[in-house]
Amino acid sequence: QMAMVIYASIIPLPVLCPDCHHITNRVHSYYSRIPHDISYGFYRLRLHLTVRRMRCVNQLCRRKTFAERMPEFLPFHAQRTLRQTYFLKKLVFEVNGQAGSRICQYINMIASSDTLTRIARLTSLPTFSEPKVIGIDDWALRKGIDYGTLIVDLERHRPIAVLPDRTVESIKNWLKEHPTIEVICRDRYGDYIEGIQQGAPNAIQITDRWHLRQNLSDAVQGM
Repeated sequence: QMAMVIYASIIPLPVLCPDCHHITNRVHSYYSRIPHDISYGFYRLRLHLTVRRMRCVNQLCRRKTFAERMPEFLPFHAQRTLRQTYFLKKLVFEVNGQAGSRICQYINMIASSDTLTRIARLTSLPTFSEPKVIGIDDWALRKGIDYGTLIVDLERHRPIAVLPDRTVESIKNWLKEHPTIEVICRDRYGDYIEGIQQGAPNAIQITDRWHLRQNLSDAVQGM
C-alpha cells in the first residue's frame, strides 16, 4: 500500500495542568505519537507528532508531569485522529462493519470490521423526544425462525427501538413505558394487535399501506 508520513510538532505555547489548571511552559521531555489519519488521495496517511511532556510548576499539585493534550484533534491514548474516527463512524452506520472494512481497503485506510463495530458500539445514542406516531414491524434474526421488532418514529422518520422478539409482553411493556403514543401503524400480526391493546388501549391503530396493498394483490390474484 502507498503510504505517506507527515512529521509535525505542536506549537510550543504555555499549557494548563489537567489537575490543578496552573499554567506552565516548562518542558520535562519529548515523545512521539504516530496516529492514523484520513487518507490523502490514494495514500494511507500517518502522522508522526512530537509531543511535549510538561512539568507542573504548582508545588502543591500531586501531578508532577503530564503529557500535552490535543482533545480537539487527537484524544489521549487514541491511535487515530478524531476526523478519521468521525469518518469511520459515518461509514459503519451507512453500511456495516464488513462492507465498511472492504471500502477502507480501497481508500488505503486501515480499519477492520471489528474496529468499525467497536466504534459503532462506543457511539452515544441520540436523544429523542417522546414519540406520538410510531410504526411497528418485525425483522428477521433468522428468517422463518427468530424475529425481533423494529419501532420507528414516523414523524421524524428514524428508528427509536429494537426489541429482541415480537411477543405480546414485549410490545405491551414498551408501550407502557411510552404513554405519549397516540397513533400506531402496524401489520396484521395478531400478537402486535394484542400487545397494542394491552399497552396502549387508547392509541389509534392503522394498518400500513404496504400490507394493505399486499393483501389486496393476493386477494385479486386468488380470484
